[in-house]
Amino acid sequence: GCLHALGRVMTRELEETVFYRERVPRFMKQMLVFGFVTFAWIFFRAADMGDAAMVVSRIFTTGWIDPQIPLMMLALVLLVWVYQYLSESRLRTLLESSAVRISTVVAMVLYLVLFAQSGQQPFIYFQF
Repeated sequence: GCLHALGRVMTRELEETVFYRERVPRFMKQMLVFGFVTFAWIFFRAADMGDAAMVVSRIFTTGWIDPQIPLMMLALVLLVWVYQYLSESRLRTLLESSAVRISTVVAMVLYLVLFAQSGQQPFIYFQF
């Protein structure tokens, strides 16, 4: 709850500045919110603050070529961001074509088949 409140206050304060409101592109604002929410999820999912601190430290100390962070996953995330950005532009008709949709689904299924971990994950809200 505290991180959510902090994010809301920061967003409200930034929106009051002329520079942020008029000069920062909407896509960049979306990326900032996405990054903050993703970071806040670390603390929501961690069993305790020690685990959360360990995850945060590993984010900044573990190499990006680690097999735990496959490049295909990063490429898919980038493609989703590009797709969202382009869907708001004049290229919308291209993105709505069946070729783009089918290739996106195939890429995501391939990622799941090749890199997804097997096993069961506990229900996310089991701690509450």
